[in-house]
Amino acid sequence: MSKGLGKRQRAWLKVMARRETWTPGCGITWDNDSGTKLICDTLVEKEFLTKDPEDQHHCRYRVTEKGKQAAHMLEMHDAWGHHAD
Repeated sequence: MSKGLGKRQRAWLKVMARRETWTPGCGITWDNDSGTKLICDTLVEKEFLTKDPEDQHHCRYRVTEKGKQAAHMLEMHDAWGHHAD
């Protein structure tokens, strides 16, 4: 389900599954807002996140059901000590 994700994408997907939304300036980032936005955009391409259509600047990201399921599988995988790098 989450094949082909890099280390940062996997970590950020798990964060998003807990938070559900992210916007620049919200106080939580991966390095900086622009780096976080790049990670989010790659997760949008994989349909794990969506851009909120009500946000006129297209900077609010939401986790999808597919993203929640993938994050849960990653958490389970990590809990059993199988860390993919």
